[in-house]
Amino acid sequence: MASLSDGQMKCDIWVFTLLVLVYLSVHIAYAKKSFYRGANAIFGKIGRLASEEVVLQLIKSKCIPILLYGLEPFDLSKLDHWIL
Repeated sequence: MASLSDGQMKCDIWVFTLLVLVYLSVHIAYAKKSFYRGANAIFGKIGRLASEEVVLQLIKSKCIPILLYGLEPFDLSKLDHWIL
């Protein structure tokens, strides 16, 4: 059985960390795109017919879960939450 050197293990950890960060950035970009698509669909259907409270409640109940889905495993900082 071949053993990995300390340098090889550090390199593997950096590669894994980089892959996780790339995945997270792609996932966040897709989630934001889906959120805006949902919000625009709500605005497109009801326009100015509904009150602000109704629009915000619809966005809160339908679009925010789209944005946050799948982010629980990641330890997001306050800056990451603000960016979302």
